[in-house]
Amino acid sequence: MSFEKSIERIDEIIALLENGDLPLEKAVELYTEGVAAAAECKKQLDGAKLKLSRINPETGEIVTEEI
Repeated sequence: MSFEKSIERIDEIIALLENGDLPLEKAVELYTEGVAAAAECKKQLDGAKLKLSRINPETGEIVTEEI
């Protein structure tokens, strides 16, 4: 599942849990699904690296730096 879809699903789960009209078993099931989706999002974020490109004024070369 994509990062964006995972976030959407987490939002849906939060709304359902905040409503409070769920049986305990369903609430626990949704909570577990939400925790798993959040862990997957964290894994994707940890794997992503922000890169900054700039032009070296001395050489004119594009330099990519991880930040």
